Amino acid sequence: MFAKIAVRENRIPFNISGDPFWSEENQTRLKESIRQIEEGKFSEHELIEVS
Repeated sequence: MFAKIAVRENRIPFNISGDPFWSEENQTRLKESIRQIEEGKFSEHELIEVS
């Protein structure tokens, strides 16, 4: 099935996308969070498990 569609449409029959973790927007947000932590501007909290 894959080969038939690839040959007929001259393309792969699905979209390829990168990992959203490495997006420019996410990296900017992570760098800002790191900066805030380094400056001591954060609060600790316990994780709550939901079952």
